[in-house]
Amino acid sequence: QIDYLFDVPDDLLADMMSMSKKVVHAIESVVECKRVAMLVIGTEVPHAHIHLIPFQQENEVDIRHRIEISFEEIEQLSTELRMAYDRLNG
Repeated sequence: QIDYLFDVPDDLLADMMSMSKKVVHAIESVVECKRVAMLVIGTEVPHAHIHLIPFQQENEVDIRHRIEISFEEIEQLSTELRMAYDRLNG
């Protein structure tokens, strides 16, 4: 298991970036946002990972910036994102 993104082998890192790009396009088609930020931070989980954060204003790009959302809204958003991803990526 790789703990730090910049220790990921180049071929896997390229795959992660490619997948992130596909996920970002799905996010942009579902969530009203100006852009989607990519953050590579955190030691809270012991594996390499990328945060994709939709935002309207740059000050929203903060891992501590949280929105209130119900479990039902999370489920709905998850379904919409999955459908958008499938539609955009065949």
